[in-house]
Amino acid sequence: MLYYYDTSAVKGTLYYYWIRTATALDTSDFGTADTGYIGLPGASRVTASDGTYADKVVVSWSVVSGAQTYEVWRGTSDDSSTAKKAKGNIKDTTVWEDTDVTPGTKCWYWVRACIAGGGVGLWGASDSGYRTLAAPSDVTATTNQTDGVKISWRGTTAGVSFEILRGVTDDMSQADVIATVSDKANYIDNTTVAGCVYYYWVRAYSELCESAWSSVASGYRAVSAPATVSASDGTSLESVTITWTAATSAKRYEIWRNTTTKTDTAELIGVTNKLTWVDEDVDPGVAYYYWVKSVSALDTSAFSNRDLGYVSTPPPEGVTASDGEAPNFVRISWGQAPGALSYAVWRA
Repeated sequence: MLYYYDTSAVKGTLYYYWIRTATALDTSDFGTADTGYIGLPGASRVTASDGTYADKVVVSWSVVSGAQTYEVWRGTSDDSSTAKKAKGNIKDTTVWEDTDVTPGTKCWYWVRACIAGGGVGLWGASDSGYRTLAAPSDVTATTNQTDGVKISWRGTTAGVSFEILRGVTDDMSQADVIATVSDKANYIDNTTVAGCVYYYWVRAYSELCESAWSSVASGYRAVSAPATVSASDGTSLESVTITWTAATSAKRYEIWRNTTTKTDTAELIGVTNKLTWVDEDVDPGVAYYYWVKSVSALDTSAFSNRDLGYVSTPPPEGVTASDGEAPNFVRISWGQAPGALSYAVWRA
């Protein structure tokens, strides 16, 4: 390989070079040309913002004499051989905003000066920077789940963890961190009790930085319907007794009744703070369906499972049998029994 050093070339100037071959007899024509230049030094005083902004990294550098444009290169380590060009053809400024980086991830930046014609200069010193994590937005807390309070939010989840802060007042200084979750944007707080309002804040964090706390969201655990509702089946001539097991945090209970299995036409027949109710407004021969709802300081539960109940059928009154009045039969008669559809005559 033959070569020549052009020491008279001026930095920042793009040159075209041809080689002609000479012998003892003649000189060749011009061959194929190639361009060459002395590369401008890499930009100095490169700085990248460290978590100053949630939406960008601001990269700035000193002016390089002779530069027509600049290129900003970005890498995930301080190794220029693995860097990729993030932005080219930057003119008339020494500041560039990188909005195409993942929040909470450190990146390294280099700035290369370019001359007219597109020649790219040397590598210079690098600087690292990162976007800080934005506070989670649209934080919500449920009020309709009996298994706890579900907290949801919006925010970057890839490679990010979240802390959930909870209090019983809208005062963050009195709240405690109750959980940490990763790679998802929701959490079910099953340590709550029904009848109490809870206040939640969420923040994102990575190994590099953490966001501000989100705005507050309040929610509460819905009270559960009572379990094992039971209605008596003919144990009384005058009433049906309904019983149920206690629901956590219930202050009182609503008793609902219908003569069909439909809850949308059921009637509220009573309210009590006990675990039993006696329904005396009943008729023999009628099947009644009963439901119970729990009521807390904050809400009312869904309908419980139903149970059927009824009063026992009374025997007819005024039973009489004829005493020898007919030659070939005995006439038995009685009064109408409430709710009776038919009668059975027994003899001994």
